[in-house]
Amino acid sequence: KLAEQARRLSEERYALAMEASEEGHFDWNVQTDEIFASVPMKKLLGLRVEEEFRTRDEMVAHVRYHPGDLARLTQTNRDVLASDALQSEFEYRILRGDEVRWLRRTWKIFRDAGGAARRVIGVLRDITERRRIEEELRQSESRFRILAELSSDWYWQQDEQLRFSYLSRQAMDATGLPSEAAIGRARWDFDNVTPLSGSWAEHKGLLAARLPFRDLELKAIGPGGQVSYLAISGAPIFDDWGRFKGYQGSGRNITERKRIEEELRSRQEMLELAQQSAHAVPWEWKNGAAPEANKWSPELCALFGLPPGGFDGTASGWWKLCHPED
Repeated sequence: KLAEQARRLSEERYALAMEASEEGHFDWNVQTDEIFASVPMKKLLGLRVEEEFRTRDEMVAHVRYHPGDLARLTQTNRDVLASDALQSEFEYRILRGDEVRWLRRTWKIFRDAGGAARRVIGVLRDITERRRIEEELRQSESRFRILAELSSDWYWQQDEQLRFSYLSRQAMDATGLPSEAAIGRARWDFDNVTPLSGSWAEHKGLLAARLPFRDLELKAIGPGGQVSYLAISGAPIFDDWGRFKGYQGSGRNITERKRIEEELRSRQEMLELAQQSAHAVPWEWKNGAAPEANKWSPELCALFGLPPGGFDGTASGWWKLCHPED
């Protein structure tokens, strides 16, 4: 008698727990089609809680399924029962009033010795909010990638192994290589790309420390031998648990900037060479400035026969170096 009371108490507790849960529970006899559906399950399906359904077909007939999902759900259920699967999960939509709700059903299937499905115990959950967040995220990512495609810069993303998982089209324009060729490879796996600011070893050390980086300058040689210069910036990605998930960032084509810098450097070298050949030294005098502002370069000091730093930067010091008649 005590065992019977304990069993009844346990069943009552289980029933109360199911009633309080936001999940729906059901027990379906596949052979007879008889079904038990908990009150939360009826609520999730938009059914009246006081209404009893003897069979699953009877219950399904009262559910307002989304027109695009009923046939898909029916066919999936048939395929799962005809297979040897012991578990199954599926997401579908129903209509509750004027509202569309997303549900996720999870099955645990019990089969006989011949593999035929005899019983299905399952759980039903409302995942509308999760689907809404996923759709907003998908649209946000889609808008971002469209903007990235329209930008002169490009966007890239790497996985936990620092292999490219995404690279926007502009990277191909900058390097001459199809962006698909980079997927699954690390930045240093390309023989045609070399770092200009630092080394690969230094860059790998920074990534191993999970630190952000800015304006890593690279030289890339395209298939036709054309040279491009790139500046890459990135930051690590962590999930909600603080686990490292990879890197993401942007890249810029700085080839034109590098060309101008090289042209200016070349012109400066030519000017210095011309000045040395002519024994000419450029200089500038700032009236009213402090002596430090008018200090001379070693070359100008040498032209006046002074050691480096021998000129004090004052007007009186200058006059002393001039010929009295001048």
